[in-house]
Amino acid sequence: MKSTILFNEIKESAMDFFALLPLDWQESIIPYWNQYNDSSRIYALLEEGKIIGGGIVFTKASPDMIANVNIADKYYQLGYHYLGYIWISEEQRGKGLGQYWLEQLFQENPEQNYWLSIEDLNLEAFYQK
Repeated sequence: MKSTILFNEIKESAMDFFALLPLDWQESIIPYWNQYNDSSRIYALLEEGKIIGGGIVFTKASPDMIANVNIADKYYQLGYHYLGYIWISEEQRGKGLGQYWLEQLFQENPEQNYWLSIEDLNLEAFYQK
């Protein structure tokens, strides 16, 4: 199944990705996106042209990291990029697509180091894998 799923950077249609996110996530990124679109990249998983998941790679403190900007700045100074707003559609969950998204990102940028924060401790095992 994963062979029919494409990993692509979304350049022109950020709002198409944002529209799929939970409302509280939309509220935390959409009003600020103009401040981040030049220093961030959205990578999506597409099946038959439809976005079924994705996430954002930030090169400066994202809106959800403002409370921890000092920690974020330390990672950025070390050359890390922040992964945020990682999302898989509910009907696609449990199929390994989150891991697939991360693998594709690492393949596309093998020399880049990344960091993220976990807000939902139920997801800790996923990120540890």
